[in-house]
Amino acid sequence: MFYLADREVIDALLNAASRGVQVNIILDPNKNAFGSKKTGLPNQPVALELHEKTGGRINIRWYQTGQEQYHTKLLYIRTKDKALITGGSTNFTSRNLDNYNLETNVYIEAPIESPAARDVDSYFQRIWSNKDGQYTIDGAELLNPLTFGQQVIYMVQQIFNFTTF
Repeated sequence: MFYLADREVIDALLNAASRGVQVNIILDPNKNAFGSKKTGLPNQPVALELHEKTGGRINIRWYQTGQEQYHTKLLYIRTKDKALITGGSTNFTSRNLDNYNLETNVYIEAPIESPAARDVDSYFQRIWSNKDGQYTIDGAELLNPLTFGQQVIYMVQQIFNFTTF
């Protein structure tokens, strides 16, 4: 996920983890965006919150970016018999999910053995486990508390929805 910041999505992830659901997330570290240096908002404080509130039960990995972004916007839920997949242009932010930006996604519900489900599972497992390359790094590497300035900026952005994400 490029940006994960919507409160309802974050709460749903926390709720799923509390029910014993295995939650694995690959995030962009938000260190740069389109050539501009960034401070790690929103993904780094969100990842820290998910980690702390679940005692590490939500597994997080960071896509290892250079000057590029991990611009993927994909949700993949695997049950014992089906895959639920949504992907497209929508970040998981209030700005995107509440229609402030016009976005397009596709939703696929398919049997777990279908070609679509196998392809998405293969893609996720490849980058999660670094098969055939170095794609992701352990989540603990970027789970740092925010500086006071970052905390203030993040809080103001959340309260007033004054963000770029």
